[in-house]
Amino acid sequence: MKLAWLAVVAIACGGDAATIDAAVPDAPLPMPAGCITDVSAGDHTFTCGGLVVDARIPPACEAPGCGLILELHGDTGTGTGPLWQGTGPGSTWHASNDATLVDMTNQFASVFRVDMNKIHVTGFSRGGFVTWRLLCDHSDLFASAAPGGAGDGTSSASRPVSRTTACRRGICRS
Repeated sequence: MKLAWLAVVAIACGGDAATIDAAVPDAPLPMPAGCITDVSAGDHTFTCGGLVVDARIPPACEAPGCGLILELHGDTGTGTGPLWQGTGPGSTWHASNDATLVDMTNQFASVFRVDMNKIHVTGFSRGGFVTWRLLCDHSDLFASAAPGGAGDGTSSASRPVSRTTACRRGICRS
C-alpha cells in the first residue's frame, strides 16, 4: 500500500506560530471535508483516493496561514516501515497517482486554510522522481520542490519554472 506523508506546518518558508495566531484571531476552526476526517492537532492517518496518508497537524494550524509540505517516500517504502529487501514486489509510484496527490494536497490546503504560497513538495528516490514530475506538471501549485536521490523527470511545465524553484536546465521542457 502506498503511503504519502503530508505535514501541515506553521513554519514553512518563514513565519511562526505567534505571527499566524495574531493574523486571524477570531477565525473559525477547520472543518473536516473530503478525505480529511479529523482536523484536531496531532498525528493522523487518512485514506485519500486510495493512498494512505500520514499527516501531522501542529496546534498553530487551527488558524489560517500555515504552510504545507508533501513528502513522498521512495520506491517500495511506506514512509514508516522497513525498506523492501528484494524478496517480492514492492510499491511503485506511477504518474496515475499524480492527480490523487494534487487533489489530496488541495483538500488539505482548503481544510486548513493553508497559505497557497507555502505549499512545498519533497521526496526521495522514486518519491524524488514524483517530486520533479509534480514540480514540472503542477508548478502553479508548489512554491518549491526538493527532490532527493532522483533523476531529472521528463514532464513539461504548466508555467515557467525559475531556477529558484530548483528546476535544473533540461528538466522542465516546454
